[in-house]
Amino acid sequence: MAKKLFVAGIASDATEEQVREMFSPYGNIVSVFMVTDRFTGNVRFAFVEFETEEEAQAAKTALANQDVNGKKLTVDEARPPRERDDRGPRQDRGGFGGGSYGGSHSGGGNNYRSDRR
Repeated sequence: MAKKLFVAGIASDATEEQVREMFSPYGNIVSVFMVTDRFTGNVRFAFVEFETEEEAQAAKTALANQDVNGKKLTVDEARPPRERDDRGPRQDRGGFGGGSYGGSHSGGGNNYRSDRR
């Protein structure tokens, strides 16, 4: 049975190949999934999946808390994803936040008075 590891603390410019090289001495890698920042493209964390639980445990034991490029590597068993049924606006507080727009919205216009000359 395949076992997936969560990996944090890798370099923000790391490639999938570099992550594979780091973990391959501990077993056969099934997949590597890199999670990147949507705006910068920097790597945030990764998931590395091994063929067996023993291989994943060996990688975790060897690499957890190691200093890699000046950063402490976090390696732990990946948890299953949470159920997410809250797509769209939250039902408990409405869609757009509502409330005041700030400042005065009590009429106004351009302060033109027709009785001035």
